[in-house]
Amino acid sequence: MLLLSCMIGILIVIAITFLYDFLSVFINRQLLNDRTDRLALEAAAKFNEGDRTSRMNHLLVQSRNLIFLSRQTYVTTTALQPYNHLSPLAHQLLEQSRDGAKLLEKEQARLVAARLAEVKKNIISPSLNQAGSSLFGNISVDGLDVGTMDGFTSEVPSAYSASDLKENDAKDRYIDKKTGDYFGEVDVKLPTEDRDLSFKLSSLPVVAKQGALQKSAPYKQYATLRKDGADIPFKCEQMPTAVRLQLHAKYRGLLTKQEYDLSANSVATGAGPAFK
Repeated sequence: MLLLSCMIGILIVIAITFLYDFLSVFINRQLLNDRTDRLALEAAAKFNEGDRTSRMNHLLVQSRNLIFLSRQTYVTTTALQPYNHLSPLAHQLLEQSRDGAKLLEKEQARLVAARLAEVKKNIISPSLNQAGSSLFGNISVDGLDVGTMDGFTSEVPSAYSASDLKENDAKDRYIDKKTGDYFGEVDVKLPTEDRDLSFKLSSLPVVAKQGALQKSAPYKQYATLRKDGADIPFKCEQMPTAVRLQLHAKYRGLLTKQEYDLSANSVATGAGPAFK
């Protein structure tokens, strides 16, 4: 009888030990999920911080409209005899507006590169393991890519463009009929000789606060910054508005000393223009 009681007691202790470790793994997996969500939200908020992306979209549309009107002015002055003497001035205005668009394109590329570098630095840093180090043996970034959420516009009204240009843009399907805004993720080329210029509008998801988790929303990837725990070369021409992050951590059971591999994924988007 004593032997049976001892065996039952041992079995109870073993069961409690495994149950304790199981609950610990569950809790730590949830903690890792929470940290992944928080990091993804913080990173996504960087892309439109200070409303930079929205302002860039507006500048691109206004620069495009200026070139269109400058081209019309130049054509008019060269075609009509009374205005021929103004042709040099009209040509100078056209060239300056084109130079402005080229400068804007370079600044957009610089802004994208700066935002990506900042996001990557903030996520893949030594501080990743500082908080909660007693819970996890080591946390690593297994995957990191950036993109956007499908179904959003650039939030730039087509009313900013001249009527002739707007009419042509509608034919080229650059404008969302429901909102009247220009679509995002599109290079709105000019219909004239200035088609060599690029005006890449970014998509801007509208969210109800500084960021929002997008667990089931349609995500479109632009570039992969890290894969399988290693940095990889990347190229990104559009300003991203969303981050997809995968963290990995090792956890050793407090009683059984068994090692568990934990992973968590999160997709988040930053604040849109409605919340400047």
